Amino acid sequence: MTQAPAELPPPIPRSTRKRRRLWLKTTTLGYKRHALLDGIDPKFHRTAMSRFVYDPRNNYFYARVPKAANSSVVAALAAQSGDPFGREYQDTWKVGMNILPTRREYERAFRFTVVRNPTDRALSGFLDKAIRRTKEGLPLFDDTPAGFTKFMEFLRDSSFVKCNAHFIPQSQLVPSYGGGMHEIGRLETIGADLPRILTAIFGSTGNLPQERHHATGASSKIETYMSEESAKLLRALYAQDYETFGYDLP
Repeated sequence: MTQAPAELPPPIPRSTRKRRRLWLKTTTLGYKRHALLDGIDPKFHRTAMSRFVYDPRNNYFYARVPKAANSSVVAALAAQSGDPFGREYQDTWKVGMNILPTRREYERAFRFTVVRNPTDRALSGFLDKAIRRTKEGLPLFDDTPAGFTKFMEFLRDSSFVKCNAHFIPQSQLVPSYGGGMHEIGRLETIGADLPRILTAIFGSTGNLPQERHHATGASSKIETYMSEESAKLLRALYAQDYETFGYDLP
């Protein structure tokens, strides 16, 4: 059940928000001691922190999980706030809203995230980032079941899973401090979950923009790419996600 957000706090001056972002992102003690990172493995701190969205205007906190309707959620939030939300504005919006709230602000905010079946998310990341050249700089893999297995082995054997949010376990991107999230939406039911989240924040859903920049259709391709070995690797890499968010093991 969705919990009602607390009373809206006064807006934070832009200069103060900017200083806070810079200080927490560049000062070791600043981010390592932040309450939102309690329970998150230190090797994931910087990446997790870069995905946090806090909007003091509308009193919500969003833990952005890539490959889990992230673009759709960002576009909807921006549109409801009266901000530009087209594709050309999204990166600027994400940077501008990457604000770390204080402990009190976090506790008073409506907190939510959207997650995805770890199996589908891993395959979606593979299809989007690992079979063609991208800015992430991954080595290229064959677009085959064997290529997917080799990609899973690459994540297991390298440190890449420790530094790129597309492949970090979702449970390491979502704070558990303060009782965690008020609402955990799911990609599989985003059509019902996103309107409910928006209504909790804004009082209505408005006109939802349709944003699917990096859709890969991974959920319909699982049987094609899955093997016994890749399933074993997925269970090992994302064990916490399957358990925390209640998804079936592959």
